[in-house]
Amino acid sequence: MSLAKFLSLLTKSSIYFCRGLELREQDPFEGTLSRPDLDLCNALIKDEEFMQRYTGFPLEACRSRELREYLFDPQRRKQDGDNSAALIYINCWNMNEHESAFLWSVYAPPADGVAIKSTIGRLKESIKNDTRSICIGPIQYIDYDRDHIEPGNMFNPFFRKRRSFEPERELRACFLQSVEKPEDLRNAKAIYPSGQDVACDIRTLIERVCISPSAPAWYSDVVKDTVARLGADLLVTKSSISDPAIF
Repeated sequence: MSLAKFLSLLTKSSIYFCRGLELREQDPFEGTLSRPDLDLCNALIKDEEFMQRYTGFPLEACRSRELREYLFDPQRRKQDGDNSAALIYINCWNMNEHESAFLWSVYAPPADGVAIKSTIGRLKESIKNDTRSICIGPIQYIDYDRDHIEPGNMFNPFFRKRRSFEPERELRACFLQSVEKPEDLRNAKAIYPSGQDVACDIRTLIERVCISPSAPAWYSDVVKDTVARLGADLLVTKSSISDPAIF
Protein backbone atom coordinates (compact mmCIF):
# COMPACT_ATOMS: atom_id res chain seq x y z
CA MET A 1 0.00 0.00 0.00
CA SER A 2 1.02 3.64 -0.30
CA LEU A 3 2.21 5.62 2.72
CA ALA A 4 -1.02 7.64 2.57
CA LYS A 5 -3.11 4.47 2.94
CA PHE A 6 -0.90 3.24 5.77
CA LEU A 7 -1.28 6.53 7.64
CA SER A 8 -5.04 6.37 7.12
CA LEU A 9 -5.00 2.89 8.70
CA LEU A 10 -3.09 4.23 11.72
CA THR A 11 -4.96 7.49 12.26
CA LYS A 12 -8.43 6.00 11.79
CA SER A 13 -7.64 2.68 13.52
CA SER A 14 -9.67 1.02 10.80
CA ILE A 15 -9.29 -1.28 7.81
CA TYR A 16 -10.65 -0.10 4.47
CA PHE A 17 -13.08 -2.43 2.68
CA CYS A 18 -13.60 -1.70 -1.02
CA ARG A 19 -16.92 -2.41 -2.70
CA GLY A 20 -16.80 -5.39 -5.06
CA LEU A 21 -18.10 -3.26 -7.92
CA GLU A 22 -15.01 -1.06 -7.79
CA LEU A 23 -12.71 -4.10 -8.04
CA ARG A 24 -14.11 -4.75 -11.53
CA GLU A 25 -11.98 -1.86 -12.76
CA GLN A 26 -8.97 -4.18 -12.27
CA ASP A 27 -10.71 -7.49 -12.98
CA PRO A 28 -13.99 -7.52 -14.95
CA PHE A 29 -14.63 -11.11 -13.76
CA GLU A 30 -14.96 -9.93 -10.16
CA GLY A 31 -18.11 -11.45 -8.62
CA THR A 32 -19.32 -12.94 -11.91
CA LEU A 33 -20.29 -16.50 -12.82
CA SER A 34 -18.50 -18.88 -15.18
CA ARG A 35 -19.37 -20.26 -18.60
CA PRO A 36 -20.55 -23.62 -17.15
CA ASP A 37 -22.89 -21.64 -14.87
CA LEU A 38 -24.33 -19.88 -17.92
CA ASP A 39 -24.76 -23.22 -19.72
CA LEU A 40 -26.48 -24.65 -16.63
CA CYS A 41 -28.96 -21.76 -16.52
CA ASN A 42 -29.84 -22.24 -20.18
CA ALA A 43 -30.27 -26.00 -19.69
CA LEU A 44 -32.57 -25.49 -16.68
CA ILE A 45 -34.76 -23.09 -18.64
CA LYS A 46 -34.96 -25.49 -21.57
CA ASP A 47 -35.60 -28.78 -19.75
CA GLU A 48 -38.35 -28.98 -17.11
CA GLU A 49 -37.42 -32.52 -16.03
CA PHE A 50 -33.79 -31.51 -15.57
CA MET A 51 -34.94 -28.58 -13.43
CA GLN A 52 -37.05 -30.93 -11.32
CA ARG A 53 -34.05 -33.20 -10.70
CA TYR A 54 -31.74 -30.24 -10.05
CA THR A 55 -33.99 -28.25 -7.70
CA GLY A 56 -36.25 -30.91 -6.20
CA PHE A 57 -39.28 -28.77 -7.02
CA PRO A 58 -42.54 -30.54 -7.94
CA LEU A 59 -42.61 -31.39 -11.64
CA GLU A 60 -45.84 -29.45 -12.08
CA ALA A 61 -44.09 -26.27 -10.92
CA CYS A 62 -41.11 -26.98 -13.16
CA ARG A 63 -43.39 -27.14 -16.20
CA SER A 64 -43.90 -23.39 -15.85
CA ARG A 65 -41.47 -21.78 -18.28
CA GLU A 66 -42.21 -18.46 -16.62
CA LEU A 67 -40.91 -19.84 -13.32
CA ARG A 68 -37.85 -21.39 -14.97
CA GLU A 69 -36.97 -18.11 -16.65
CA TYR A 70 -37.59 -16.14 -13.46
CA LEU A 71 -35.17 -18.35 -11.51
CA PHE A 72 -32.49 -18.98 -14.13
CA ASP A 73 -32.66 -16.29 -16.82
CA PRO A 74 -28.98 -15.44 -17.50
CA GLN A 75 -29.65 -11.71 -17.72
CA ARG A 76 -31.46 -11.77 -14.40
CA ARG A 77 -28.65 -13.77 -12.82
CA LYS A 78 -26.16 -11.23 -14.18
CA GLN A 79 -28.22 -8.41 -12.67
CA ASP A 80 -28.26 -10.26 -9.34
CA GLY A 81 -24.47 -10.47 -9.55
CA ASP A 82 -24.18 -6.75 -10.26
CA ASN A 83 -26.44 -6.00 -7.27
CA SER A 84 -24.29 -8.25 -5.07
CA ALA A 85 -21.14 -6.49 -6.26
CA ALA A 86 -22.65 -3.19 -5.12
CA LEU A 87 -23.38 -4.60 -1.64
CA ILE A 88 -20.34 -6.74 -0.83
CA TYR A 89 -17.28 -5.05 0.65
CA ILE A 90 -13.83 -6.63 0.43
CA ASN A 91 -10.44 -6.29 2.11
CA CYS A 92 -7.55 -8.14 0.43
CA TRP A 93 -4.39 -9.77 1.80
CA ASN A 94 -1.56 -11.95 0.49
CA MET A 95 -0.83 -15.33 2.12
CA ASN A 96 2.83 -15.77 1.16
CA GLU A 97 5.25 -16.65 3.95
CA HIS A 98 7.88 -14.51 2.23
CA GLU A 99 7.84 -11.18 0.45
CA SER A 100 6.96 -11.07 -3.22
CA ALA A 101 8.89 -8.80 -5.58
CA PHE A 102 5.98 -9.18 -8.00
CA LEU A 103 3.43 -7.88 -5.48
CA TRP A 104 5.67 -4.99 -4.44
CA SER A 105 5.81 -3.92 -8.09
CA VAL A 106 2.03 -4.16 -8.59
CA TYR A 107 0.47 -2.90 -5.36
CA ALA A 108 2.93 -0.39 -3.89
CA PRO A 109 4.52 2.80 -5.26
CA PRO A 110 8.27 2.19 -5.76
CA ALA A 111 9.43 5.11 -3.62
CA ASP A 112 6.94 5.05 -0.75
CA GLY A 113 5.39 1.59 -0.53
CA VAL A 114 4.56 -0.01 2.79
CA ALA A 115 3.38 -3.53 3.65
CA ILE A 116 2.03 -4.86 6.92
CA LYS A 117 2.51 -8.40 8.18
CA SER A 118 -0.28 -10.07 10.12
CA THR A 119 -1.98 -13.45 10.58
CA ILE A 120 -5.54 -14.65 10.16
CA GLY A 121 -5.80 -14.93 13.93
CA ARG A 122 -4.61 -11.36 14.40
CA LEU A 123 -7.01 -10.10 11.74
CA LYS A 124 -9.99 -11.84 13.33
CA GLU A 125 -9.06 -10.65 16.81
CA SER A 126 -8.47 -7.06 15.70
CA ILE A 127 -11.98 -6.65 14.24
CA LYS A 128 -13.90 -8.78 16.74
CA ASN A 129 -15.84 -5.80 18.13
CA ASP A 130 -17.41 -4.99 14.77
CA THR A 131 -21.06 -6.03 14.72
CA ARG A 132 -21.10 -6.99 11.05
CA SER A 133 -20.69 -10.62 10.04
CA ILE A 134 -17.29 -10.66 8.30
CA CYS A 135 -16.29 -13.74 6.30
CA ILE A 136 -12.57 -14.51 5.95
CA GLY A 137 -11.10 -17.06 3.57
CA PRO A 138 -8.69 -17.75 0.70
CA ILE A 139 -9.45 -17.14 -2.95
CA GLN A 140 -10.01 -20.23 -5.10
CA TYR A 141 -8.48 -19.85 -8.56
CA ILE A 142 -10.55 -21.44 -11.30
CA ASP A 143 -10.92 -21.78 -15.07
CA TYR A 144 -14.00 -19.71 -15.94
CA ASP A 145 -14.44 -21.69 -19.16
CA ARG A 146 -14.58 -25.06 -17.38
CA ASP A 147 -15.33 -24.73 -13.66
CA HIS A 148 -18.66 -24.22 -11.89
CA ILE A 149 -19.03 -21.78 -9.02
CA GLU A 150 -21.04 -23.45 -6.28
CA PRO A 151 -24.52 -21.91 -5.83
CA GLY A 152 -26.25 -21.18 -2.55
CA ASN A 153 -23.91 -18.55 -1.13
CA MET A 154 -23.74 -15.06 -2.62
CA PHE A 155 -20.15 -14.68 -1.36
CA ASN A 156 -18.87 -17.58 -3.50
CA PRO A 157 -18.31 -15.59 -6.73
CA PHE A 158 -16.26 -13.09 -4.71
CA PHE A 159 -13.98 -15.83 -3.44
CA ARG A 160 -13.15 -16.99 -6.99
CA LYS A 161 -10.67 -15.51 -9.45
CA ARG A 162 -9.08 -16.57 -12.72
CA ARG A 163 -5.98 -18.74 -12.60
CA SER A 164 -3.92 -15.90 -14.09
CA PHE A 165 -4.16 -14.21 -10.66
CA GLU A 166 -2.91 -17.28 -8.78
CA PRO A 167 0.54 -15.80 -7.95
CA GLU A 168 -1.27 -13.31 -5.68
CA ARG A 169 -2.30 -16.09 -3.23
CA GLU A 170 -5.06 -13.83 -1.99
CA LEU A 171 -6.99 -13.98 1.27
CA ARG A 172 -10.15 -11.93 1.61
CA ALA A 173 -12.30 -10.53 4.37
CA CYS A 174 -15.82 -9.68 3.16
CA PHE A 175 -19.10 -8.44 4.54
CA LEU A 176 -22.54 -7.82 3.07
CA GLN A 177 -24.14 -4.40 3.38
CA SER A 178 -27.58 -4.76 4.95
CA VAL A 179 -30.47 -3.40 2.88
CA GLU A 180 -33.38 -1.68 4.61
CA LYS A 181 -35.87 -1.56 1.72
CA PRO A 182 -36.30 -3.85 -1.33
CA GLU A 183 -35.92 -0.91 -3.71
CA ASP A 184 -32.50 -0.17 -2.18
CA LEU A 185 -31.26 -3.41 -3.72
CA ARG A 186 -31.99 -2.15 -7.22
CA ASN A 187 -30.35 1.20 -6.50
CA ALA A 188 -27.46 -0.09 -4.41
CA LYS A 189 -24.79 1.29 -6.76
CA ALA A 190 -26.04 4.84 -6.21
CA ILE A 191 -27.01 4.53 -2.54
CA TYR A 192 -24.01 2.88 -0.89
CA PRO A 193 -20.41 4.17 -0.79
CA SER A 194 -17.52 2.77 -2.80
CA GLY A 195 -15.74 1.81 0.40
CA GLN A 196 -16.28 1.47 4.15
CA ASP A 197 -14.00 1.46 7.19
CA VAL A 198 -14.08 -1.33 9.75
CA ALA A 199 -12.68 -0.41 13.16
CA CYS A 200 -9.72 -2.50 14.28
CA ASP A 201 -7.13 -2.72 17.05
CA ILE A 202 -3.92 -1.69 15.29
CA ARG A 203 -1.51 -3.28 17.76
CA THR A 204 -3.39 -6.57 17.52
CA LEU A 205 -3.58 -6.47 13.73
CA ILE A 206 -0.01 -5.55 12.83
CA GLU A 207 2.88 -7.87 13.59
CA ARG A 208 5.42 -5.89 11.56
CA VAL A 209 5.61 -2.96 9.13
CA CYS A 210 7.80 -3.51 6.08
CA ILE A 211 9.24 -0.71 3.94
CA SER A 212 9.47 -0.99 0.13
CA PRO A 213 12.75 -2.41 -1.18
CA SER A 214 12.95 0.57 -3.59
CA ALA A 215 12.52 3.24 -0.92
CA PRO A 216 15.55 5.42 -0.10
CA ALA A 217 17.32 5.00 3.24
CA TRP A 218 15.86 8.17 4.78
CA TYR A 219 12.33 6.95 4.06
CA SER A 220 12.55 4.20 6.69
CA ASP A 221 13.49 6.79 9.32
CA VAL A 222 10.52 8.95 8.34
CA VAL A 223 8.10 6.02 8.66
CA LYS A 224 9.57 4.94 12.02
CA ASP A 225 9.34 8.50 13.34
CA THR A 226 5.76 8.90 12.11
CA VAL A 227 4.67 5.61 13.69
CA ALA A 228 6.29 6.63 16.97
CA ARG A 229 4.64 10.06 16.94
CA LEU A 230 1.26 8.40 16.47
CA GLY A 231 1.97 6.20 19.47
CA ALA A 232 1.51 3.00 17.52
CA ASP A 233 4.60 1.21 18.95
CA LEU A 234 5.09 -1.02 15.90
CA LEU A 235 8.13 -2.88 14.59
CA VAL A 236 9.26 -1.22 11.33
CA THR A 237 11.88 -2.90 9.09
CA LYS A 238 13.18 -2.51 5.55
CA SER A 239 12.30 -5.15 2.96
CA SER A 240 14.87 -7.95 2.76
CA ILE A 241 14.51 -8.01 -1.03
CA SER A 242 16.94 -5.09 -1.19
CA ASP A 243 19.58 -6.84 0.96
CA PRO A 244 23.02 -7.24 -0.66
CA ALA A 245 24.07 -10.62 -2.02
CA ILE A 246 25.59 -13.04 0.50
CA PHE A 247 28.55 -14.04 -1.68
